[in-house]
Amino acid sequence: MATTHTWVDDTKEYARGHWREILVQLGVEVPAMSHKHGACPGCGGTDRFRFDDKGGRGSFICSNGGGDPVAGDGFKLLEHAKGWRFMEAARRVADVLGVDRDATPLMPTRNDLLERRRVQLARAIQEEDQDAEKKERARKAVNLILSQCVPLKHVLPVWNYLQHRGLLERFIAGAENLMAHPGLTYYYRPSKDAKFQTLGTFPALIGVCKSASGQVVTLHRTWITPGGRKVELPDPDPNASQSLFLPSRKLMTPMDDVPYHIPLYAPHGEKLGVAEGIESAVAAAMLNDVPVHSAIDSGKLIHYAPTVGVQHFYIFADPDPAGRHGAECLRDRLAIERPHMKVEIRYPPKVPGKLNADWNDVLLHHQQATADAEDTAFSNEPATIIKFKR
Repeated sequence: MATTHTWVDDTKEYARGHWREILVQLGVEVPAMSHKHGACPGCGGTDRFRFDDKGGRGSFICSNGGGDPVAGDGFKLLEHAKGWRFMEAARRVADVLGVDRDATPLMPTRNDLLERRRVQLARAIQEEDQDAEKKERARKAVNLILSQCVPLKHVLPVWNYLQHRGLLERFIAGAENLMAHPGLTYYYRPSKDAKFQTLGTFPALIGVCKSASGQVVTLHRTWITPGGRKVELPDPDPNASQSLFLPSRKLMTPMDDVPYHIPLYAPHGEKLGVAEGIESAVAAAMLNDVPVHSAIDSGKLIHYAPTVGVQHFYIFADPDPAGRHGAECLRDRLAIERPHMKVEIRYPPKVPGKLNADWNDVLLHHQQATADAEDTAFSNEPATIIKFKR
């Protein structure tokens, strides 16, 4: 069946898998590594932007500095970065690719539409098969690491790290879905087409991420030095982002496309809270007398679902723009979905000399202040001790 695509269709097909080169030629810089956070070429910032290029479509997501997130394919990125409308972006990409815009009509024939639909269906089936294979690989990888994990106290560097963060022993030991790995390899891949490199093996704090129904979805890993500090590995490509070090925390590929979090403590009666990071969540629990879950980051905070039966829900938000945006979006969503549940956002008190301090920063500041004051009655515990049962 003979078909004639429009030049826009030709442009979309030819651009697939070549968006990095296209964007560079059009003056849009993206991080060299897929999934690595960096400044947005459209609205700036430092780490609000991620270019994941899923399916070779040039896909991205930008938190927009706490505003409404922007996401889409390479054409949408050009609209965001350059202020172009779609047809202007398509014309610019066509020119880069050498597509003859006069050779193909903009009005497709019936056969064109049928053939295009056939190609779309074939591509959708292929992508679905690839997605299933990806999830199966994720399931095997997660289960392998879980089989190698041990209780926190059995890996001294991980245990020491948590205590260095000011978290009291009974709260660490009482936290659910936290484990330790005695020696987890840190892999690095400079680009999606490159091979993985091994940068070392380190103890690791493992957070088991679960769906609202309690099913394991993925694992959150924090690599720790033998001395009980977060690992800092120099970035082999320092020009890839504004950070000189690779991230010490990483999520594994999820087994399923569902929201997930780390449920640290069971609800106490009808009360429950949520914070972003693991350490911040435990600190918030210690300081506010409320069991707290970890949503991992502000993006996932938006999709968090409190346990059924909770009537008083606390959002222990980070005070930065992304944290405030995530907390407010969650509050507004729950006002519609759970109108009878009381929802309260609590921001951490300010810490002198530290901008956007989170709940763990507040805890450490409190402990240091009481130690300096030689107040032995409170030097080893926060001012408010949590009372919920674990």
